[in-house]
Amino acid sequence: MRGVLTAWWGYDLPFLTFFPAIVLSAWAGGFWPGMLAMGLCGLAAQYLWLAPAYSLRVMQLRDAVALLLFVGIGVLISVVTEMMHRGRRRLTRLLESIDEGVAVFDHTGRCLYVNPRAVELLAQPAQALVGKTMRDIFPDFVGSPIEARLRATEATFSVFEFEGASPTSGRWFRHRVFPSLDGFSVFFEDMTDRRNAEEVSLRLAAIVQSSDDAIVGKSLSGIITSWNASAERLFGYTAAEAIGRSIRMIIPADRQAEEDEVLAKLQRGESIDHFETVRARRDGTPVDISLSVSPVRNAAGHIIGASKIARDISERKRAEVL
Repeated sequence: MRGVLTAWWGYDLPFLTFFPAIVLSAWAGGFWPGMLAMGLCGLAAQYLWLAPAYSLRVMQLRDAVALLLFVGIGVLISVVTEMMHRGRRRLTRLLESIDEGVAVFDHTGRCLYVNPRAVELLAQPAQALVGKTMRDIFPDFVGSPIEARLRATEATFSVFEFEGASPTSGRWFRHRVFPSLDGFSVFFEDMTDRRNAEEVSLRLAAIVQSSDDAIVGKSLSGIITSWNASAERLFGYTAAEAIGRSIRMIIPADRQAEEDEVLAKLQRGESIDHFETVRARRDGTPVDISLSVSPVRNAAGHIIGASKIARDISERKRAEVL
């Protein structure tokens, strides 16, 4: 191109047409391709358009200054472009490492990028997702209030978050939509297992609260962490009064050693079944109970506490005496 323009420009502006070559090389390959393009273009300009022609000698000061400016600008272009590449690579690595699916869309709703987690959750290869519209990837949104809210979010640049079950997969997802000047990004997370665990926990809590037996949770140091309604009726302490205090408050003074033995067994991972003993109510009166204690483990299998079930056997004890 510079050779064609020589007919109009002559030998002035020898480096002007070479800047696009540096930009394209640096954009395509980064710093070193940009530097290589800058070096080759500088040699070509020096050899063909700076006097003396067909020589690499620089005879005039203005040519030396022009060459130095060309090299400086070329280095700057390569450095800035490499910084952009590095930022993009860091962002890509970050998006590929997170446990959420990420899909990036342009302002027309066409998918530009999906991370590996999105590929896994959507059960489609990346090649089949990139280029599709949001309606193709998330057909459940079509015609729903969510689609209308999404359009409003794009207009106001506000973050939009919602949860919902997918009719096609039956899985429960949490979505977060982040609009930008070029479009928007959707972060989505499979909440099915967590939601199921929460439902199980709620059902278990309801069972515990409605149980006729006193059910008490405690730490390995004997501090009460939970206290159901039957425990309130049996021992006379409300949950607010009991939680945070030591379980020893309901153990008579002459039976404190029993708690030491219980805690030792728990720390060894052992359970206690139907241990008959005596405990004290809030007013100090004794009550015969049958006690079962089981260790509570976390997800890693480590013992973090205990669950204690106490049943009032006072009536049976009185009947046995009679």
